[in-house]
Amino acid sequence: MEKKPLISIIVPIYNSEKFIERCIISLISQTYNKIEIILINDGSKDLTASICKKYMRKYAKKIVYIERENKGRSYSRNEGIKLAKGKYILFVDSDDYLKLDACQKLSEMIRQNNFDIIVFNYLEISEQNINERKIKNKNTLLHYNNYVTYCWNKIFKKEHILENKISFPEDINNSEDFYFSFLALAFTKNVGYLNEELYNYVQHGENSIFNIKNRYDTLKMFEKLYKVLKNEKISTKVINLFFINFKYYGVKCFFLFLT
Repeated sequence: MEKKPLISIIVPIYNSEKFIERCIISLISQTYNKIEIILINDGSKDLTASICKKYMRKYAKKIVYIERENKGRSYSRNEGIKLAKGKYILFVDSDDYLKLDACQKLSEMIRQNNFDIIVFNYLEISEQNINERKIKNKNTLLHYNNYVTYCWNKIFKKEHILENKISFPEDINNSEDFYFSFLALAFTKNVGYLNEELYNYVQHGENSIFNIKNRYDTLKMFEKLYKVLKNEKISTKVINLFFINFKYYGVKCFFLFLT
């Protein structure tokens, strides 16, 4: 591992034996080498551990492997942020994978500009088709149309995250990445946009919003997010975008309770 990697890639993992190898291969095969890969096994009960350890032994200079009891995806990501040695942090879910030149493209943009966050496009992959997901308006990145929901279609400067005390809420299991991404974007105007699909998001079955527990978590997330925003010196534009997103996601969850 480089003494000072530019990019730390954090991968929270739970029972991902079917997908984790593809994910790891996409990371160790990056054309840009100044990276570290932090694999956090969140108490998996399947063969995830043996797969991760195989690659950790082979790529010991590049891979950091953590194994412990289950504490949730948010805890794992927060743990990864604390461990990260890179100037920038990139999140990858264990069932997804990166385009092989993703870190190379991002590093080139980082060298040209000192952005706090870079947002990029992704491919949404299902059994039926593959869809390109592009940012519709780079001037309003906090709008739900621009996929603010996700943390993995962005790269974050670690200093920006730490200085603003941004973390994933560990008491909810759904919409936690919306909370993190919205705050990270709300606390800076220094955001870049890379108009390329760098991430492959693999969908599995029904959208999680239809799970009753996840509906509660989404509403709880908006409540927590609003409490933070109202106590900070946040612009009226950001507050208005918060309510636009709440109207789209939060109200949708509320009405789903009635169905």
